[in-house]
Amino acid sequence: MTMARLYPIAVAVLLAKCMIRFRSKQSVWAGAPLSRFAAYVLLALAPLAAFRVEQYFLFTFYLLYLLCCVVQERVVPVAACCVNRDVRVRFLIFGSLHLCTLGILALLAPQGLGQVLNDPAWPLLGVIITAALLALSNLLVFRQGTFGIVLQQGQKKDFRYLFYFLNLGVCYIFEQSILCLSDQTHNAYLAYFLCGNIIPVVLVYAYLQTLYRLQAVEEKERSNRELERSLQQGDRQLRYLLTSVHFDELTGARSRLFLLQESARLLDSEIPFALVYIDLNGLKQINDTLGHLAGDQYLRGFATMMREQVRREDTVARFGGDEFVLLLLWCSRENAEKRIAAIQDRVQHVLKRYHFSAGCADTTETTQLDELISLADQRMYRQKEEGRAQKRA
Repeated sequence: MTMARLYPIAVAVLLAKCMIRFRSKQSVWAGAPLSRFAAYVLLALAPLAAFRVEQYFLFTFYLLYLLCCVVQERVVPVAACCVNRDVRVRFLIFGSLHLCTLGILALLAPQGLGQVLNDPAWPLLGVIITAALLALSNLLVFRQGTFGIVLQQGQKKDFRYLFYFLNLGVCYIFEQSILCLSDQTHNAYLAYFLCGNIIPVVLVYAYLQTLYRLQAVEEKERSNRELERSLQQGDRQLRYLLTSVHFDELTGARSRLFLLQESARLLDSEIPFALVYIDLNGLKQINDTLGHLAGDQYLRGFATMMREQVRREDTVARFGGDEFVLLLLWCSRENAEKRIAAIQDRVQHVLKRYHFSAGCADTTETTQLDELISLADQRMYRQKEEGRAQKRA
């Protein structure tokens, strides 16, 4: 096949390879203007000018290809420390694969390696084959969504041996191109030697695949850590919500919602209990004379005192304002009244504060929660009126 027929094919294949790679670069460099896109594409065709040179066309082609890769990275840059987009990786893979293709063509050509290295048409055919293989490879990588292996700050030194290998590989490509200039080396052994360039390609691809897997594992671990942090944060928020729902924020006593839920649970379980409805006296006077902060402190102190007077299984809940409700498990109305009377006697003669009125009811009178609260409320109000009558007397 003549050079006139190979050139259009080479141009088309290189353009296809370039556009596929440029498209994949959009994942790390978006919004490229049309001028840069055109410059990027035209630069990919520059190395073909080497085959117009009568001598040293192979060395000139590699030199132009390396310069083209460097300038392309300036025109359309990728992320810093992107290993698989490094210029040395691109050049080493293309050069090694191209030399391997030349070795295979030399083994297949009628006149051997001398015909392949002396006629520019054969290296140009190798460029077409190599570019087509790399275009297919880039297309598969782009479809998989694996665009780049970006090293974090400080990780580059951990992969310094890879970069040493890439530097040596670039020098090795140019050394082989110079070796192919000598007519004395045009023999079958050099053809097999050129075929051995598949080894650097395999090594680079294996190393990149290992990095891909390490990156995937790191991303999964990072996702797991983020998920764990989210779960921990959600657990903390849930505990906070449960605490804020089941406890009164001001006094630390149980909330009204918890009281209703716990009462319903005890009634459903047929566990007998006494309900004590309490109205705290003197709160309005404290708020009017000393202020609401003093009133809040008064409420907190009363709630703390009541929790100290009841058993652990009993419940002290703030029903609203200065009203509290006690749930005394396995307790009758008579025992509840005795316990409340003892508490009232203590706060009046020992503490000399926290005066309150209370009314009791138990589940032997009714199993309806509303009726229990209503009975206890009525008896509390009756005790309050009796206390007022005694004061007036």
